[in-house]
Amino acid sequence: VVLRGVAGCDTSACLPNGRCSADEAGEAVCECGCGWSGPSCAVPSGFCSEFGGITLSGASSCPAQDTNIPSPPAAAESSTDACNSQFEIKDEETGECVCKEGWEGPRCEACKTDGACSALFDAEAECGTSIVYSADTVLKSYTCSLEDTGLEDTIVPGTFYVTCNTTSPGEDGKLFDGSYCKVNFAMLEYPDNPITCQASLCAFKVNESAVNCETTSCSCERDCPDLDGIFANIQGRPALVDCDENNMCTFDIENFFIKLIAPCETRECRVTGYKLLEGEFTISRSEWLDPFLAALPLLVLVSLNVLLLVFLIRHRSLYFPRHGGEDTAPNPNLGCAGVSCGEEGVLSFQALHVELGSRTLLHNVTGDAQVGRVTGIMGPSGSGKTTLISCLSQRQVSANISTSGSVSLDQVPLNAAHARMIAYCPQDSFLLPTLTVYETVLYSAILRLPENTTTEECHRVTQQTIARVGLNNVKESYVGGSERVRGISGGERKRVLVAMEIVTNPRIILLDEPTSGLDSSSAKILTLTLKSLASSGCIVMMSLHQPSPAIFHLLDNLFLLAEGHCIYNGPPGKVEQYLEGLGLVRPEGEGIAEYMLECASNPDAASKMRSSPGMKRCSDDIEKNSDIVEKQPDQLSGKMHAASPSLATELATLTWRNSLDLVRNPSLLILHWLLSLGMGIFAGCVFFQVGLDTSGAQDRAGGLIFALAFFAFTSLTTVDLVFHEKRIVNREVHSGYYRRWTYVLSKLLIDGLYLRFLPILLFSAPFYPMMGLQSGSYNVALYLMTLGTFAVTVGALSLAITFFSSSSGQASFIMNIILLVSLLNSGFFVNVEDMPAWVSWLRYISVFFYSYSVLITNEVLSLLFNFVVEGYTAVENVRGVTFLQILGIDPFSSTHFIIILDCMYVLFVLLALVCSYISASTVCSWIIRRSKKRHSM
Repeated sequence: VVLRGVAGCDTSACLPNGRCSADEAGEAVCECGCGWSGPSCAVPSGFCSEFGGITLSGASSCPAQDTNIPSPPAAAESSTDACNSQFEIKDEETGECVCKEGWEGPRCEACKTDGACSALFDAEAECGTSIVYSADTVLKSYTCSLEDTGLEDTIVPGTFYVTCNTTSPGEDGKLFDGSYCKVNFAMLEYPDNPITCQASLCAFKVNESAVNCETTSCSCERDCPDLDGIFANIQGRPALVDCDENNMCTFDIENFFIKLIAPCETRECRVTGYKLLEGEFTISRSEWLDPFLAALPLLVLVSLNVLLLVFLIRHRSLYFPRHGGEDTAPNPNLGCAGVSCGEEGVLSFQALHVELGSRTLLHNVTGDAQVGRVTGIMGPSGSGKTTLISCLSQRQVSANISTSGSVSLDQVPLNAAHARMIAYCPQDSFLLPTLTVYETVLYSAILRLPENTTTEECHRVTQQTIARVGLNNVKESYVGGSERVRGISGGERKRVLVAMEIVTNPRIILLDEPTSGLDSSSAKILTLTLKSLASSGCIVMMSLHQPSPAIFHLLDNLFLLAEGHCIYNGPPGKVEQYLEGLGLVRPEGEGIAEYMLECASNPDAASKMRSSPGMKRCSDDIEKNSDIVEKQPDQLSGKMHAASPSLATELATLTWRNSLDLVRNPSLLILHWLLSLGMGIFAGCVFFQVGLDTSGAQDRAGGLIFALAFFAFTSLTTVDLVFHEKRIVNREVHSGYYRRWTYVLSKLLIDGLYLRFLPILLFSAPFYPMMGLQSGSYNVALYLMTLGTFAVTVGALSLAITFFSSSSGQASFIMNIILLVSLLNSGFFVNVEDMPAWVSWLRYISVFFYSYSVLITNEVLSLLFNFVVEGYTAVENVRGVTFLQILGIDPFSSTHFIIILDCMYVLFVLLALVCSYISASTVCSWIIRRSKKRHSM
């Protein structure tokens, strides 16, 4: 608030409840306003009338008062029986106070004649009736009638009047308390205990009727404890006095339970030579603070999306290439990663022993694989093929598995830190179906090649890799593999997976049953591709379930497992001779591969093979090492290439990939947008143009809670979306494509902007105006920002629950329970103050409670309702704050609630990051292990 008054006196020592004056000795003191006392008018002293003698006391220093300024009327005595000496005299016969000549009104403060004003101020003055303030207006009174206003059932008729004083003794440019407006009335419930509300630090403007005051204080003539709560709500709040051309005057004190509107007669005393100093009234706090705070999560989301978009545009030649050249010639700069690509190179493993609880998966298995050779691992189901491949790839199969033994490359031990240097193709070939073959291999190259690789080099490597696996003819085709997108064949998808892994020219390529599910022709083509990769200087090992004779004879070495034991390690061509030496003769007409599996499945035959002296080299019974695979030092640093992309590259690439998937499979995106638009129209029809009566107040609350519930439950679409990608992400994270948390962040960016915030704009476009919600820019902004932050907060929570859960059904169930409990504690269905203490605390962790409180406060706080119930007295102009208090919502905590909502978003984002690393199954396994350990002690 900016106020200015007449020059002359600095009254800062007397503010806000007093003004500078002089005592009988002429010394400067503070003259205290109604209800205040003490040297600086800071001590509450009950009630005192608006005029009459108040004892002047204090020691505040004030400059001399300008004698050209008319002095305001003297204060009244504190007794109710005393007459207002400036305007009243006591009738000697009746003993009652009557108006002096020239005055009228409830307390005789409305002038009737010019002479009355001249006598009061001892100067030439006029009495006027204008509703606007003139430059020489000193005192203006409002005498109001309550008939047919609805207030006559609340306020005693004839007691409602207002007096405003414009004199502000003080130095120009300072704040003053000489200017004030006093609202006086008596309530029917307390007719003998009138109320006076004094609004101080008031700003007046010439030729305008509005008066804005900075602070308000109300009190009763005597103690009125029943009204203390109301007075506390409006203590220090701004007030407004204004009249229209029809003399309908508004007396509005912020947070007062009702706005007083009544027809009034105005009278004013204008003193010749006096000039009021005009003031400007501005809001003391930033109206836009709450919308800004509510928009913070959305600003972060939008800003990061814009930055990533700029990054993609700057690198558009990398992410959106024009396939002009078909350079598939060998690149001399890209050899095998790590050591030289010559004929030397051995991947060896010794005494690998793997246990899952009480079950042993591998029994001290020993063996090796050499450069230029394709080694096949065969065995019946459950023999340990996948476990062996996983151990060699340095990937942990399960949190419950304990592993011992050693794995080394050229006698240099490997550990989990080298997992991203080894190409590993799991049994499943889950890929994003909406990307083309080229794009799929390209994003692997972007994420896994060195950061300083040029755009041209990156595309050349991608082209060469696709050519190496024989996919040039389908490189612009979609990968497919889902019901939504038709794409390349299953065998070609297996080769795409191989291409993604070999884009960095790894030294070791491990594949888990790559031919499973393929026809014989596709399986043979894939094996020939692997044979070619081995010939180029790679170590290739793959598990096979039941290979065809053609594939079996393409193998250079064979490793046969049975119940976790190695029972053969040697060339495939010598296996039949070996079996015959043990008395195991292949029946005529049966393939050797099938017969080997039969022997491995037969306990007697497998035992005979395991005890053969020739198997010493593949199953050494040596002392098991303790976690050698996990604890060997990193001795390959500088020998094997391990590129780590920058954070910007990771985020941009993942955002590019997820955006392509979203755009090329737009069913979910379009469903969100169309459903939001349609539901906005439908809800707008249901809540069409709500009024300002009892049902209108209820409808506003219902419409807002519906909007929150709608966007909360649509967040469950995250569940299927993430579970579809979960296995892809696990494989790529383990292979070192990117960090898990960057994937979570990219999902939050795409999900928050396209599936959470944009649908809110589409929903609100018809819903907001059709429902007739407040149209002010502040209200609209706070509504959109709060609803948007709520949606992205629930979306982050849904993402966290999805990562934590082991199935989509489990995630949906948990999320539904959380949302329903949160909705029940929103404050809409049950007044939170009426809930039992043992359950009411849930509102403090309910995202609905904070969002609903902000939205309903934003909507109704400044509204005036007419509560009409048939058979009862109508109450008009009831403030929205009163309705909020009935609901049990604190109308003055919106800013705190918005900050809490922002913090909840940050908390749920962190929770999503944590849950992406720790799933429910991991937690359960840890609890089980701790329980077993406790019982064993």
